[in-house]
Amino acid sequence: MDNKKAVYSFYLQFFKTGKINIPQIELNLITVDGKFKIYTDNLTVNILSNLTDNTTFQNIKPPEKVGFYLTTKEFLYLVLIIIVIILFIYIILKLKNRAKKDRKVRILSPIEEFNENWKDCEGLLKRKELKIFYFKISEAVRRYIDRVFNIHTVEATVKEIDKIFKENKDLKENIKEELLQLFKKWDFYKFTGNFPLISEAEKDLSRVREIIDNIEKIREEKNNVQI
Repeated sequence: MDNKKAVYSFYLQFFKTGKINIPQIELNLITVDGKFKIYTDNLTVNILSNLTDNTTFQNIKPPEKVGFYLTTKEFLYLVLIIIVIILFIYIILKLKNRAKKDRKVRILSPIEEFNENWKDCEGLLKRKELKIFYFKISEAVRRYIDRVFNIHTVEATVKEIDKIFKENKDLKENIKEELLQLFKKWDFYKFTGNFPLISEAEKDLSRVREIIDNIEKIREEKNNVQI
């Protein structure tokens, strides 16, 4: 059998200077001719800095910190994912804005608004919250009068309402007088804290319902006559 020559190279990199013991290095080789073992003796190497004149190794680089580096393919995938996310958010916001524009807000009519407030007043009476009840019912009647007859009574005092009523010709005199009396009584309850029995509050709520229903009936009759 002819002798064959094999050449193996080993590269060692050191990060510290001084004497370093390199233990025995063994390699097991399997060839067509059988198994072989290659090994070295223990070595002692004196490492000098390449920053001095006594350097024994050239081009020894300082250790580098291993970081996370994206390949070109991974970078393109990441950019694509970000674009898809941004596009998805944009579409969602666009749809929300379109839904807001398409949504039609229906404004309650004066009587519908009053009915909602009247139901709230019923609930307040059931819970015996008289103070809030009288503030709520007073505001509900005033808002209804304001919207129906285009007069401003919500923030007005009883005296100011009396003056406004005298200048208004649409409301009947008996309704004006009764509303004024109710406003006076309710202001007394609201600002003194001397509340009546629940049964009396229920009468006020019932009477207000009758007054508003009466006004609505008169308005409907006028509209029918005009038609």
